[in-house]
Amino acid sequence: MSSKEQEQEGYSLQAQERFLRDYCERAGLKAIKPFHISETASKVDQRKTFNETMVYLKKHQVLHFVCEKVDRLLRNFKDTVMVEEWLEGDDTRRLHCPKNSLVLHKNSSSQDKFVWGMHVVVAKNYTDNLSEEVRKGQLEKLRQGWFPAVPPPGYENVLDGGKRVQRVVPAVAPLVVEMFKLAKTKRFTVKSLAREMTKRGLLIDGKPIKGDRVFRMLHNPYYIGVIRWNGKQYPGSHEPIVSVDLFEQVQRTLSRSATQIQHYRKHHPLFQGLVTCAACQGLLVWETAKGHWYGKCPKPRSCSRRRFVRQEAIEEQLAGALSRLKAPQPRLTAWLKNELEAGLRSQLSLQEAAAEGLKQEEGRIQAKLTILYDDRLEGRINAGEYDLKAISLHAQQADVARQLKALGAEDTSYLGTAFSFVEMTQQAADEFTKSTNGDRKRELITELFDKLILDGVQLQPQYNPRATWLLEEILPMAGSGNNKFGQGDSGSREAKKAPAGAPRYSWLAVANSIRTLFER
Repeated sequence: MSSKEQEQEGYSLQAQERFLRDYCERAGLKAIKPFHISETASKVDQRKTFNETMVYLKKHQVLHFVCEKVDRLLRNFKDTVMVEEWLEGDDTRRLHCPKNSLVLHKNSSSQDKFVWGMHVVVAKNYTDNLSEEVRKGQLEKLRQGWFPAVPPPGYENVLDGGKRVQRVVPAVAPLVVEMFKLAKTKRFTVKSLAREMTKRGLLIDGKPIKGDRVFRMLHNPYYIGVIRWNGKQYPGSHEPIVSVDLFEQVQRTLSRSATQIQHYRKHHPLFQGLVTCAACQGLLVWETAKGHWYGKCPKPRSCSRRRFVRQEAIEEQLAGALSRLKAPQPRLTAWLKNELEAGLRSQLSLQEAAAEGLKQEEGRIQAKLTILYDDRLEGRINAGEYDLKAISLHAQQADVARQLKALGAEDTSYLGTAFSFVEMTQQAADEFTKSTNGDRKRELITELFDKLILDGVQLQPQYNPRATWLLEEILPMAGSGNNKFGQGDSGSREAKKAPAGAPRYSWLAVANSIRTLFER
C-alpha cells in the first residue's frame, strides 16, 4: 500500500515490491503474486483488494504472506480478525512484516503477539485520526458554504485562492433547468425523462444519464443553493441554477409516486396522476374501453368508492372551474395593468419625494460633520466630545444611505409575469375546451390547480395560490359596479378603467400581493 504523496512521486509501490522480493529471496521464499493497494483508492476498492488477497491465500494454500509493515496491511480490527483466522487455520502459515521485524504464526510467543497487537492498535488509531481530520475539514468547508465532494451535474470543482469551490458549468446548467421544467409537466417517467435529456445533450462522463441519477438530481436541494450532507442542510455559497418555486413544484410532482413522475404513452389519459379520490386519498388509475378513458380506484386499495368516472365528465367540470377565472367583462389585463401603473406612479412620486428629503438630510448631516471637525481643529471641543458626536452623526449618515438604497432597489419586473398569467387565465377555459393537445391541457391544469379531488362524481378542484388571488382579489374588483367596464376596443383609459361608483382599493396592497406571488 502506498500513501497519496508517495504515489504522486511515482515510485512507492514499485519500491515496496522490490524490497519485499529482496526479502523473499534472502528468506528462501518464492514470490508468487503481488497485490497492490493505493491509499488514494476508495474504501470499497481497498476492502475488495484485501478480500481478494485473503481468498487467494486460502484457495492456493499459500503458507507465507509477506507485507512491508502491519499498517500497510490493516486498517481496522475486522481485517485483523481475518488475518488471525488465516494463521490459526494451519501451524505452518506465516505472516512476514520485515520492517516491523515480525514473523507471526499460530504458535508465536506472547511477546510477538503483544508486538503484533501494538502495531494493530497503532494502525487503527492512524485510520481513526485520519477519518477525524477529514470530517473536521468537511464540516469547516460546509460552514463556509462549499460542498466537500464532487458536486452534482451542472457544477464543477475549481480552485479559487487555493480553495476548492464550486462553479456553474455554462454548457450543462441550462439542461438541468430544462430537466426540472419537463419534470413539472408530469409527462415523463424518470426513465423516459432520462432518455429525453440524453437526446438534448445531458451526459454524465460522456455517457447517457440514467433514470436513478435523474431521480436523485430532481430531489437535490443543491440546485436551489442548499447543501444536504449526512442528513443535515447547510446554506451554500454557490450560485443556484433552479428557482425555489420550480423546485417545490417538482417536489410536489414527485411526491405523487416514489418512482414515477408521470406515466406517459402516445395516447395517455389526460388526468393520469392528477385526480385524487376523496374517500381513500389515492390517485385514480385510468383504463380505456370502447374509445373512452375511465378512472377508478384500484381494487387492492379497498376504497369505498367503486364507481368508474368518464374522462369527459371530469373535463366538463374542470372547464367550469376554468370559466370561473374569466372576468365577466373583457380586457381585464389591460384594466389591471392600467390601474396598477397609475397606483405605482403615485407610489413612485411619494418615493421620489422621500428620496429628495433623505438627500437633503444627508447634506445636513455632512454639514454638521464639517462644522464639528472645524470645532475640533479650533479647540472649541475636546477629543472625547468630538468622538461622541462624530459617531452619532456617522450612524445617522449610514441609516440615511440605507434608506436611499432601499428606495432605489424597487424592481417591478414581476408585474410582467403577473400580467401574462392573468392574460392566460382569460383564455384558459376556451383553450381547454377547444384544444385537442393533451399536453397543453395538462399544462393549463398544473399552472392553475394544486389538486383535483373527486368526491363521488363531483370534482372539487383546488386552485393554486396565483389562481386563488385572481379569483378572490382581482375578479371582485373587476366585476363591481355597472357594465361600462371593458367596453370598446379603442384602448382608451375610459375603456380600461373601473366603473364609476366602484369601491376604491389599495393598489399598493395589490402590487404587494403580486410581488409575493410572482417575484420568484
